[in-house]
Amino acid sequence: MGAFHVRVFHGFFPREVTGMVLVDPMNEDMTIHIHNHIEGLRPSVVFIFHLLGIFGWWRLTAPQPDPVPKAFTADEWRTVWGLEFKPKAIEAQPKEPPRWVNGEMARASGGLGDLPLIVLSAGRPGRAEDVKLEDQTVKLRLHDALARQSTCGRRAIVDSGHEIACERPETVADAIREVVAEARLATCEP
Repeated sequence: MGAFHVRVFHGFFPREVTGMVLVDPMNEDMTIHIHNHIEGLRPSVVFIFHLLGIFGWWRLTAPQPDPVPKAFTADEWRTVWGLEFKPKAIEAQPKEPPRWVNGEMARASGGLGDLPLIVLSAGRPGRAEDVKLEDQTVKLRLHDALARQSTCGRRAIVDSGHEIACERPETVADAIREVVAEARLATCEP
């Protein structure tokens, strides 16, 4: 979902974005056919998710983080895993527009011009909330299409599942450094 949000932000405020790293992002063509909810039930689902949050269900069922890598402090690693914020994010999910709506907003935001862009793709298939998102070959093809939205875009496959930031944080950090360097030099190597 984050890729949709940053692309829409770029569409509204292009001068505020000088580079972008998308980490195993969704592509709007992944979500266009996913209509997996009944809008009339949204108020009830929001209420149930809120109640589960009050009783601590989201904290109780949260996965435990891997051991802290050498590059992180314990507090930094808790932040990477989202232990403080993930329960709140889960509780807020039913308030978001459907994924296909977010995808269409991203599509409408337009291309990325010559913005330095790296799309990091999980090399190992992982779990998906919808079977339409599980086809690794299709996902990689759509990630290539995202990378082509910028003349300076490229895709890299990471030996990881979907949680690249947790499984391979150094790869994400390296990609950010590359994009920052390209943005500072105002040059890219497409």
